[in-house]
Amino acid sequence: MEDIRPSVLDDNINNFIDRLSLENETCCLKHGPKEMEIKAPPAVDFLCQHLGFKDDNVATELLRIPICKECAEALLNPEWLLVYCVGCNSSQWIFKPKAYNKVTEGIIWLDECPECKEI
Repeated sequence: MEDIRPSVLDDNINNFIDRLSLENETCCLKHGPKEMEIKAPPAVDFLCQHLGFKDDNVATELLRIPICKECAEALLNPEWLLVYCVGCNSSQWIFKPKAYNKVTEGIIWLDECPECKEI
């Protein structure tokens, strides 16, 4: 039987094509408290995460989140942690030096968060 899983090259080509379509996209990550109405800056790249792992450890989906330059830089900064909920697409930035728990990761992916558990 032929293996029809996408290759790394397929992912790279798809990511390149998606970047071309970022012209009218805005960042989908949180930029301030809910009370503040902050206009999302233009997206410059995608934050990608493979989802839907089955027993054979093969991802069934690729989540692509448009992000701005500021968020891309924060992801590379070891002082910031991003918590992202796949269930409701909400995000929260945590400044690691002020965090109660010490976390070394740069991104924590949640299946569900307290907000989407209430729904």
